[in-house]
Amino acid sequence: MFNILRKNFYFSEKFGKKFEGGCVYHCLTKVSRITPHLYCESCKQLLFPDKRSKRESISTYNTFLCLNPNCGQKETVIYINHCHTSNCKGVVDSRHHKKCPNGMYICPECFGCCSDRFFKKQEEIKLLSGSPVSSTLKSQTTNKAGHNDKDVFYCYKCGNKITDNKCISCGIIKNVTKRYKY
Repeated sequence: MFNILRKNFYFSEKFGKKFEGGCVYHCLTKVSRITPHLYCESCKQLLFPDKRSKRESISTYNTFLCLNPNCGQKETVIYINHCHTSNCKGVVDSRHHKKCPNGMYICPECFGCCSDRFFKKQEEIKLLSGSPVSSTLKSQTTNKAGHNDKDVFYCYKCGNKITDNKCISCGIIKNVTKRYKY
C-alpha cells in the first residue's frame, strides 16, 4: 500500500501548485491519527464532520459533531486536528485542550500552538485561494505574534503560560526531549 501512495494520483494547478499522491498520503495519515478521537464522549457514537463549515477536502475537516438525537452533546461542535508542528504526531481535541492567547489549540505532545511561520503560511493560503484574510490574521502576521518559535509555551490543560518547563496553575510538566521545528 505504501508503494501505491508514493505514486502521483492526479495533477492539478489549483492554487498554482501541484497536488500529488502525497496529498492522499497526508489525508490517510490524518485520518489514522484522529480516528480514536472521533467518538462522542457522552453517548460513544461516531462523530460526523460539521458540514455547516465550507470545506474542500477530507484533509480540511477539523470540526465534528454528534448527531445522536438522544445525546446531551448533540450538535456541540468539536475541533479535532493533528498538531501543526513539524514532526509532531500529537492530536488536538477541543474537548480536552485549551487555546493559547492567539486562539490556537495547544498540543499535548509538544506544547506547540502557533508560530510566526504558521501565521504566514495561513495568510499565504488565504491569498492564493482568493479568500479574505481576517484582520486578526493580518495583525498576527505583521506583529509576529507566534509563540513557539520564541520558546513561549502554554499548558494544554489550563491554558496558562509554562514557566521553567512547568505550569504553575495545574502542575503539568513540559518534558519534551525531542526538538520540534515550530
